[in-house]
Amino acid sequence: MQEKSRYNESVSFVAKNYEEGFFSEKKAWRKLMPSNHVFSLRHIAAASVAVAVVTASAFIYNAVVSERETSECVIEDRQETQQPIPDRYFSTRIEFKDTPIKEVVEKIKEVYHVDIINVPDSELCLTLNYEGTAEELIALINELTGAEMEVLR
Repeated sequence: MQEKSRYNESVSFVAKNYEEGFFSEKKAWRKLMPSNHVFSLRHIAAASVAVAVVTASAFIYNAVVSERETSECVIEDRQETQQPIPDRYFSTRIEFKDTPIKEVVEKIKEVYHVDIINVPDSELCLTLNYEGTAEELIALINELTGAEMEVLR
């Protein structure tokens, strides 16, 4: 009984509020679209330009990133087959933790491809994290330890 009553209420509501063409697709689109079509064409044109700019930016970004990745691979290949670098200003990062000075000197010789003279015979240990040239590193160690080592190329 209650269901029939609800049904009758729904039918009477629709009958009271029904307007012909109320659910018309044409009227709905007219309400959604602005009355001035030039205005909407401007929006379409602006959106098209924005899409073109974003697409071009993505293309350029991908080209640059892929170029960097390619060049990094080449650099890694060079490092694997690296020959001694005679450049006096070759700079790299080197790190030691509580390492005897003789081992430090051997590592500097290996990394920078140099010879070092006047290495002290002491059991002194060094802890350092350094980036620079061999000459600057040896000068720093000399200053810290009072040694008189020299770099020969």
